[in-house]
Amino acid sequence: MSEVILEVENLQVKFRVSKRDMLTAIQDVSFRVHKKEILGIVGESGCGKSVTANTILRLLPSQTSQISNGKILFHGQDLVQLSNKEMRQIRGDKISMIFQEPMTSLNPVYRIGDQMVEMYRAKNKHMSKKEAWQKAIHMLEMVDIPSPEQRMKDYPHQLSGGMRQRVMIAMALSARPELLIADEPTTALDVTIQAQVLQLMKQLQEEMDTAILLITHDMGVVAEMADTVMVMYAGEVVEYADVTTIFNRPLHPYTRGLLASLTRADRDMGRLSSIEGTVPPLSQMPEGCRFNTRCPDCQAACKEKAPALLEVEPNHMVRCLRCGKV
Repeated sequence: MSEVILEVENLQVKFRVSKRDMLTAIQDVSFRVHKKEILGIVGESGCGKSVTANTILRLLPSQTSQISNGKILFHGQDLVQLSNKEMRQIRGDKISMIFQEPMTSLNPVYRIGDQMVEMYRAKNKHMSKKEAWQKAIHMLEMVDIPSPEQRMKDYPHQLSGGMRQRVMIAMALSARPELLIADEPTTALDVTIQAQVLQLMKQLQEEMDTAILLITHDMGVVAEMADTVMVMYAGEVVEYADVTTIFNRPLHPYTRGLLASLTRADRDMGRLSSIEGTVPPLSQMPEGCRFNTRCPDCQAACKEKAPALLEVEPNHMVRCLRCGKV
């Protein structure tokens, strides 16, 4: 197994809802990311995927959130203990992030080239504007943007959604980070552009030896991209295994439900399968297993006892009283 570059241990994150009250959004989340690995984090909206990603980079506002337990070890260094100044040396340099919607990340009143040049010079005070401009053009070429010299002079609104996402990928990879966090990078794109962006990410990952933490609700994207899969539900990890195991031997009812909802050529698609209900809000988490209100296999014990995340076979972890055999 290759070197572990990121290790999250028993992470717990709380959000403040009043002066005295806080609700737990992330509970007992643990995982590892190895060098060159693509880890897919999958689950519905509200399952805690983006909160986990933003917590790694310490992007959550301290006034309304708190890392109440756990460690985030990057090459053995606990990011939870770093100051804001020390974290700025990590963000965008050793760990970069691609956000869901590029229009919220790109400044609409500055040209693409100006934003990229500013980014390069912020990391290297001695770099000239001309050198930064040439580096930016080179990165746009790497992400297959046609006529990069012209695109440098464009404003974000003049580019298509796919082009804007490519610019974000170029900016995220400009410092050749060891870890790239991609939070739903293809959500707003049509199917053809999605495939191109995913292929581009995988190609650049192989060329630069960058590990990727890929956050998505799309199991098809996970099947295409990931080496390892972590399934999250209601702020907890419910299943964790390599991608082949997840798709061939899913154990948790939630994982099975996600896979059953996929459209497949070898399946009668007269009626799509779905998981009944929705992810419960933080203030209304059920007792026992958090999935018990939607689980087709729920038993009385599931409503009383919260299951632990257990290894049921080598490198296959499941949080379920029935399939975890506890």
